[in-house]
Amino acid sequence: MELIERMEAARRRHARPLLRIMFICMDASNVRNAKRILGGDPEGKLRLLMDYTKRPGDVSDPWYTGDFETAYRDISAGCQGLLACFNDKTRE
Repeated sequence: MELIERMEAARRRHARPLLRIMFICMDASNVRNAKRILGGDPEGKLRLLMDYTKRPGDVSDPWYTGDFETAYRDISAGCQGLLACFNDKTRE
């Protein structure tokens, strides 16, 4: 099954509970802005997508680098890691 199909299947099965527990951000700037909009993050719901990979941190930003391939690889790896996390939690 393709990654997108697996993500869609996971979203259909788990969308409501997941939306209650986390928000996924691409970089630290997104986290700061979300905290400002939400009035903080006392429940620890804000997460970086790359924290679900072997290289935690920000997704490479093609706006500044023009390197869309690296951004694609980062996002793909983050989505795969996030999906694996969801699948692990559903098996518990």
